[in-house]
Amino acid sequence: FWDKFNTYENERRARHLSSKSVTYFTSNMNYHRNDPKSNQFGNKTKKNVTNKPKIPMGNFRNATPTNDVPTFRSVPMFEPLRPGKLQTIPTIEKPHMLRSSFRSQSTETTAAFTCDSLCSEQNFFFSDFSWDVKFSVDELPPLPMYVDVKFCVSVKATPSAIAGRIENLLYELSAVPKYSCDETKVCVYVTNRDHIEYVVSMFKGKPIVNGCDENATGEHAEFVTVEIQKRRGSGRSFHEEAKSILESVAQSQGSEDTTSIYVKSSTGDKRIVDMCPPPIPASFLSKYSDKLRSDGLCTVTNPELSIQISDKSIESVSDMISNAADLDEILFALEDIEFLTNDNKACSRVASQAVRRLRQSDKVMLKIFDLIENPALKSSSELSQDTMVRDISRSRRLALETLVNVLSIDSKEQEAGRCPIVTENDERTTVGNILRVLKKELNQAEYSPHHAHLAGKCIGLLVDSSHVAKEIGVSMNILNAINHSCAVGRSCHSMLEAEAEQLRSRFT
Repeated sequence: FWDKFNTYENERRARHLSSKSVTYFTSNMNYHRNDPKSNQFGNKTKKNVTNKPKIPMGNFRNATPTNDVPTFRSVPMFEPLRPGKLQTIPTIEKPHMLRSSFRSQSTETTAAFTCDSLCSEQNFFFSDFSWDVKFSVDELPPLPMYVDVKFCVSVKATPSAIAGRIENLLYELSAVPKYSCDETKVCVYVTNRDHIEYVVSMFKGKPIVNGCDENATGEHAEFVTVEIQKRRGSGRSFHEEAKSILESVAQSQGSEDTTSIYVKSSTGDKRIVDMCPPPIPASFLSKYSDKLRSDGLCTVTNPELSIQISDKSIESVSDMISNAADLDEILFALEDIEFLTNDNKACSRVASQAVRRLRQSDKVMLKIFDLIENPALKSSSELSQDTMVRDISRSRRLALETLVNVLSIDSKEQEAGRCPIVTENDERTTVGNILRVLKKELNQAEYSPHHAHLAGKCIGLLVDSSHVAKEIGVSMNILNAINHSCAVGRSCHSMLEAEAEQLRSRFT
């Protein structure tokens, strides 16, 4: 079996790979599937394979599997495969640094997809879906009989072209992909700037349309179906990004007029070519206004929703975030304060008043800095580990967004040349503490590009409003952290890249 496998692998690599070196992305998989009956060569697989070494298949025959994060490897062309001789690959815990390695190879980037259901023995990963290696539609997994998706599009195009368009669009949207292996899909998991998670998958064939089962047989076998399914969160941004992705996939066919784009619903399928995101309902602020109005925090005095903030209510919200110890209480308080300090969600009058109240006490701002720097919080024992990690990430995002709101409003109202945030320490100490926390976020940009983007905005606002901020930033060598975040943004986050470029110009 291994002789046949190595022969096939060498022929495939010699046929498709033409550059001097190619970077591959691997994710650890079991040696066999759960219950495979035969491999792609028609040979019967053994049932008892528990004693077999767990070695990634495909282009990664020489790889030593790890149990932590995906790894990168630069493989010289036509390197002979040596069964039994394992080579250690260094683990690079930077999954978001992938895109930059492909930008220099071609104008179109390699698609960020994993394909684990192409065959029972060999796994094809997203690096195989390049613009030079054209995989056929038949190598995609078939469309399931029942697909629980909200949006889907079917086009006649190569999987490489579709995957490349989707990855380029995700970069422009600053939506960070998370590469993961799935045994039934060619998919990519995406987290956008609002921390809404969704999955983009590719299948062979067309979905059920108007009660007709258009499966992957006959002329429908040439179609590729892209589905988008929301996993967590809700919001307008998901509808906007889903619409943009479907339109981009439709353009990969070359003609939007012949593209069938459908939305699955209980009343039947309908075209969504002209679909628009749902408008923001009038009760958008209801979950905030009901609570705040009960505390006397806001009162509607005219049709323009002019809100007057009482001193007692803003103090109660400040006490909530200052004294809260549970993660749920922290999130609840951060949502209120971020809403009150955001002039887009409330109004400029409300935000200015809230920032003035927060400026009178340094407890809230110190708590926000502590949440950004030390996010380890107590939570309910009933929550799973994944839920707790998401909640901690959400609390850090809300804290950074609140800091951006405070800095942006204070920089407009405070006297030029002064630090907009006042604490019990002097200005130089306060600015140094803030920059130290934000610099740490830039250095860890590969783990959370969204947080690094918010930290970059905070640094830019702080430098514009305080004369000592630039001097302190230069002394702590913050330019290296800016360059690091710029490299991460260039790989997967366009907004982070643009913000880092602006920061670089301020410190050079």
